[in-house]
Amino acid sequence: MKSNDFAQFMFYSSAFDEKKIVELFSASKNAQPTLATKAIFLRLISLSEIKDLQKKSPAELDAEVEKILSPIQIKRTENLSSNISLKLAQSLIDTFTVDFLGLEELLQEYHKIEIPPVEFAFAKFYDSLPEDFKVDFPLALNVVQCLYDFVTETFKTPVILIPMVDLSADTKFGASVRITGEMPVVVAIVAEQKIFHKMANLYDDFVSDNLDEDFDAISELLNVFTGNYTVQVAAVAGVEEEPEPPRFGRIDEKIQLLRVLTNFGEFFLYTGKKEIFLVV
Repeated sequence: MKSNDFAQFMFYSSAFDEKKIVELFSASKNAQPTLATKAIFLRLISLSEIKDLQKKSPAELDAEVEKILSPIQIKRTENLSSNISLKLAQSLIDTFTVDFLGLEELLQEYHKIEIPPVEFAFAKFYDSLPEDFKVDFPLALNVVQCLYDFVTETFKTPVILIPMVDLSADTKFGASVRITGEMPVVVAIVAEQKIFHKMANLYDDFVSDNLDEDFDAISELLNVFTGNYTVQVAAVAGVEEEPEPPRFGRIDEKIQLLRVLTNFGEFFLYTGKKEIFLVV
């Protein structure tokens, strides 16, 4: 199985518009992947093996699928119920958006793509940035890919990156961390106040009373991410990087940000050379 980019792939599929994907995101929160869906998603069985069984109830179908799979294959499906991409695939079935044939065809396209969906989305955004904002593309892409997975796992949500240009911020709230060293980059999360508040509460599992506590929670989120990221860079590339203390504040100007769609709303992501918050 690939990373958590099945949602990103769906966004670029002509079969789904943003409204439909938002509906599927909502449905995926409570989706309980069946053995049949797991087996199709992992390509352990093909539709031809179960096409005569599709009219059975989910429980009956799973019983028949269990007879087809080997013990090793069944073991591969275990502990996958919370997988974000798999839950999204189950929501396609649960909402009758596609049947198993449609899911199988969608997965065939998913596994044929040559450019990872997250890279494709970020490249479209990166090309639109002014040169004085850009860090090297491989560095920026690596940060975004790691943050994409971090957000997916932290908030248990599908994630879609949507290129945005010259976004009018209208007093958006956010926090940032600069990573210094051989590969310096500023990473920031920005959102409308109600989403910023919601994100802070989801991350810290508390009900904050004021904006300062929200800033603290999102700053801590970025601290954790950048800390993990610098350790990864050191282990893989042997390059020592160091996160600076977070900055936070509001943006009241036009700035180019990457839109991030999740099942709890949308926020905006910044990766670049320049600081965008003045408060430390």
